[in-house]
Amino acid sequence: DEPVAIVQNATRDDMAVLETTLARAPADIVDSGIGAPSIVCIGRVVQMRQCLDWMGQLAGEPVRDTDPLGMRTIPDTA
Repeated sequence: DEPVAIVQNATRDDMAVLETTLARAPADIVDSGIGAPSIVCIGRVVQMRQCLDWMGQLAGEPVRDTDPLGMRTIPDTA
């Protein structure tokens, strides 16, 4: 299922992020209480949050995954 992130109050101290799937988004939005103003991101780009969560890193949380899309290749060694 397609990943979805709803970002409320982006870049503010009270920013909230809901990560879900397209199929579950309507129910999860209601359950979470997340509201406007929000930005909705749909697709694989949502997985980039794992390495771009700068607010979490400022709070001392470690980076969850530095290659969430699996694009980095390991160089061959001779």
